[in-house]
Amino acid sequence: MIHQNIRELRRISGMTQQEVADQVGVTRQAISSYEAGRTQPDLEMLERLAQVYHTDLLSVLYGSSREQRTRRVLKRVFGATLAGTWLLVLAASCLLLVLNRYFPFPSGMAEESFRTAVEFRFSLLELCSFLQGAAVAVAWAGCLMTGVLFSLLPSPLHPKNWIPACLLYFTGPFFCSVPLGLLDPVYTLPDYLLIAAGVTPPGLLLFVYILVFSQVQAFRTHKKSL
Repeated sequence: MIHQNIRELRRISGMTQQEVADQVGVTRQAISSYEAGRTQPDLEMLERLAQVYHTDLLSVLYGSSREQRTRRVLKRVFGATLAGTWLLVLAASCLLLVLNRYFPFPSGMAEESFRTAVEFRFSLLELCSFLQGAAVAVAWAGCLMTGVLFSLLPSPLHPKNWIPACLLYFTGPFFCSVPLGLLDPVYTLPDYLLIAAGVTPPGLLLFVYILVFSQVQAFRTHKKSL
């Protein structure tokens, strides 16, 4: 859709709606209306927008530029990474809570029943550890793919486009595990914090990489413009 392409190109440029409006000679409300799809810009306005965003008319009409395609893939990969890590952390935390609330260490049982109960408990703990490991694996794979795609972008990504995403990555797992840790009658909150913290290192490494790469890319762009 044209209005989605217009909004995407503005975000790529890092410009506000008011800045775009000042350059093409319309009001901010008009740009907002274009991006929301409430009104359709004419051909002359589309050409002006293409000039402001330093692209061609086809990119405005069809979203066909390399940067637009790369950004869409980048968004999907990072979104899948967030969803995968959050769900696995949540699953591990839920399993641990259920285990401690409904399957505590048995007492007062016959030896055979005691042994069976302990083995069942340890099998669930192993499953919990597997889920934690899977969350870490998904985090590393997703962050690696995100870093590669980020490096393929031909122009610097504005900080307001990636800093909120990084904050989501760091805070999401803790929201999935900490509330459940408060309900656990056996394990303490740090045990649940460890589940969430396991996916932090790849995200931290990705954050540092993006920060450094963005600065280098911005410096190169500025140097070329001189």
